[in-house]
Amino acid sequence: ACEFLGYTREQLLRMTPADVTVPELIAKIPVLNAQLQHEDHICFEMVLRRRDGTPLPMELNSRIIEYAGGPAVLSIARDITERKRGEEALARWAAQLALLSNVGRQIAAILGLEQVLERAAQLVHDNFGYHHVALFIVDSERRELVMKAIAGEFVNLFPRNHRIPLDQVMGGW
Repeated sequence: ACEFLGYTREQLLRMTPADVTVPELIAKIPVLNAQLQHEDHICFEMVLRRRDGTPLPMELNSRIIEYAGGPAVLSIARDITERKRGEEALARWAAQLALLSNVGRQIAAILGLEQVLERAAQLVHDNFGYHHVALFIVDSERRELVMKAIAGEFVNLFPRNHRIPLDQVMGGW
């Protein structure tokens, strides 16, 4: 706990769980204590607050034990920061897949290719937060990429049907 939270042993011994728990979770402490009275052990997640104020997501596996002639709570804590980062990345990926699904549904509902591409560019811009989105199709005969849709910050910088030789850009390669 000293290493995780940045306090000395003496400081932690004078503190209560509420002193290191983020405010929104303090209300859960009595509920968890009550749950622990009725179950052999409980496993739960909470966010602790380090000495410097930064949050620390933890998984606690707790049980009541006999200690010095009375009941005490023994908890094993595990830092789950990396797991939480992975879950956030997975949530972003799921949102991107949901967007692609939305684009697919809109493609089925819109008849013209130009409309489909314009809507797809706008959805990618709006949902992914990119500064600029451009969609190109390949003109095989002229060996060029032809811009068919654009959204974002640079819309006014490119003419309609902007063309780029395939051998001049990474997308063409």
